[in-house]
Parts: sequence; structure tokens; C-alpha cells
Amino acid sequence: MQQTGKNHHQTNEWETDKTPQNPKKISRQIWRVIIWICIILAVCYAVYFVSCKFFISTVEITGHSMQQTIFDGDKVVLNNQDYEPKQGDIVVIAENGTQLDTAIIKRVIAVAGQTIDIDFQTGTVYVDGVALDESEYTENGSTTKDEGMQFPQTVPDNCVFVLGDNRNVSEDSRNPKVGMVDKHFILGKVTMVIYPLHHIKFF
Repeated sequence: MQQTGKNHHQTNEWETDKTPQNPKKISRQIWRVIIWICIILAVCYAVYFVSCKFFISTVEITGHSMQQTIFDGDKVVLNNQDYEPKQGDIVVIAENGTQLDTAIIKRVIAVAGQTIDIDFQTGTVYVDGVALDESEYTENGSTTKDEGMQFPQTVPDNCVFVLGDNRNVSEDSRNPKVGMVDKHFILGKVTMVIYPLHHIKFF
């Protein structure tokens, strides 16, 4: 019986040790968390604003010329930094960079000094005499639409040759209205699809 009483006494001591926290202290902790969240959001916004102003921008895509890589209505991120186009890059070209009177999104197939040739019967694209394996972004043998440009051609200095991934509908460098595109009219390289969420991807 004495042992039981002792245990009961210890239990009461443990219970009395559990004092409730000061409501003012809890309130201060909550406010600290809120302030830190606000600071983090402000920093993120500042970084985004500076990046958009000097380094990146977002563009909403209109049209189907880059399907099945980029779709109508997708929003993409452009890298605006001083950039040298490379074969395989996806780029957005300013509306005054072609005679189409609209900005266009295409893939760089050849750059200055490279020779481009297209066999429209087999739909095969050649760069410097080598047939391209385009299976990563379009169906090999799909470049069958002749838009009037004569081939082979060597890409002039400071220019690029571009094609859309959806070759049957794309107006691109096969068309004299586009032709060889001066790289100074390239608005930027597409680095990411950010919307819709199920289309998110990086390039």
C-alpha cells in the first residue's frame, strides 16, 4: 500500500510539471514564422523580377508547328542572355525576323557555315552530308513538304536554318518567307515548358 501511494505521489508531481505555455510566447513564434515567410516570398519575387527583366522571359505559344514537343497554349521560359545558337536548340524568333509578320518557335537544324540539304522524296534532312537522326523529336522521313527553297545551301554567317518539329504544318526555313534566319532576331532559347503542369519539361 505504501508503494502504491508513493507511485501515486510521483504521478502527481509529473502532472504538475506540465505547465501550459505562455500564449504571448506562442503568438510571438507564429509572427516570427509569418515574417520569415514574407521575407522568403519577397526575395523570391525580387529574384524572379530581376531574372525576367535581364535574363529570362515567359512566352505563350500559339500554333501547332512544334508538336509533339511543345503544344498550342503551352507557356515556355526563354533564356534572354547573350547566347550563341546551337544545333538542336529550340528558339523563338521575333516577328520582324521573317516575312510571316508573327513571332515563331522553331528548332535550330544548322548554324553558320554548315551545309543543309533535304531529300523531299525520302523526307531526310542532311547537315554537312550526314543524315540527321531526328527520332528524338519528330518522325524520321517526315520532311516531305517542299516550300520552294532550293537545296543544298550553306548557312550564311550570323544565320541559322530552322525547322518545326511538326513538319507537315510548320512554316520554317523551307519557306522563302522565313529562309535563313539572322540570329540577331532570336529572342531567346527555350529552356522549359512551365504550363500546363502536365506538360512541364526541360530542354
